[in-house]
Amino acid sequence: PAHFAVGDRVLVTFPGEPPLEAVVWAVSGDAYTVRYCYDGELEERLDRGLLSAWRPDSGAKRLTLDELMIQDRLGEGTQSEVLSGYLPGGAPVAVKLGLKRGAISREAAVLSALSGRVGFPLLLHHEHEGSATPGGCLVMEVLGPSLEDLRRGKSGRARLSGAPFLRVGRGVLRLLRRLHAAGFVHNDLKPANVLLGSGAELQPKPLHLIDFGSCTRADGQLAGNEPTASGPRGTPLFASVAADEGRELMRPVDDVESLAYALAFLGAGGLPWQGKPDEIVLGMKRELMAGALGRSSITDALRSDADAAALEALWAEVRRCHSGEAQVDYDACLAALGGGEAGAGAGAEAEAEAEALSELSFMAALGEPEAEEGSGAGVRLVQPPAWALRSPVGVWGRP
Repeated sequence: PAHFAVGDRVLVTFPGEPPLEAVVWAVSGDAYTVRYCYDGELEERLDRGLLSAWRPDSGAKRLTLDELMIQDRLGEGTQSEVLSGYLPGGAPVAVKLGLKRGAISREAAVLSALSGRVGFPLLLHHEHEGSATPGGCLVMEVLGPSLEDLRRGKSGRARLSGAPFLRVGRGVLRLLRRLHAAGFVHNDLKPANVLLGSGAELQPKPLHLIDFGSCTRADGQLAGNEPTASGPRGTPLFASVAADEGRELMRPVDDVESLAYALAFLGAGGLPWQGKPDEIVLGMKRELMAGALGRSSITDALRSDADAAALEALWAEVRRCHSGEAQVDYDACLAALGGGEAGAGAGAEAEAEAEALSELSFMAALGEPEAEEGSGAGVRLVQPPAWALRSPVGVWGRP
């Protein structure tokens, strides 16, 4: 076929069917991914077809950042900021600008390796570091809100429970399995980095994992060509013990450990070490890993006994992997979260559909914190567990 670029408007033809108007959404060699247009609107379904030239200029030029229409800032982190914009053909995109050297190239390497896999953002364009973009730039498909966005939209201390709680756990675990199978460890798993797909609020959408700027390979190297970073990785509240300790070699179980913390956070509305100094956070996580705090320390405030049992079973698998340097048993983790074997029968698309969530179903499963008897609304006060009365560096009070 002729060479097309992202944003080109084309006709897609299938044998015996009339051509369909579409916009090129991604290019990988001679393979094109398109989104169809109906009555001038883009359909959210992705598909491939035989492209026929429609533009007068058959030699498509490369997409440049000057052609993008930037609209709003969606968010900003320590390594990058994300903007919303539009391609020349009118398709909405997310534009990620690097703030630190190497972060964008690492993310581009991971997204390129995961191209076409369900549950990962579609990379449309990678602008390397240069005078125009000192930190590099990525252009990606637009996704829906994050789990953290939805939680904060209900209440800062809302607690997730029931089928959506377990579905989130299984859905994220399946994404981690695909990432780990590709040879990468995420190192920054948290509710803010798990997004729903785009679509209507009532429409169930698959979960997506984002933000691969902290990714490392299983051999301890960064995902790009840069040398291994030293010091803690990820977000301290959800980081694994190994990440907090700044270890160079990160393992898949470290991501599953962060998943356990993220589920506990969503189910309880917080974590025992939230707001504490870094050294206390690390000490409490070490005690939890050793069993000194008891498994109940991250399940005390969960609304459902079934959710607590599932999280405790997942945590037992995390401890088993850490204690014996064992590999993650993903089927055991899925079973702990009420799911079947990850590799049995259905493919990745069917798995993603089975764990799909709508915004409204997620919001409906978020319950408000219980109030103390005789008081107004607020966090339920209970007899503090052992972790609330001591710390690795001394005695401290009720959290």
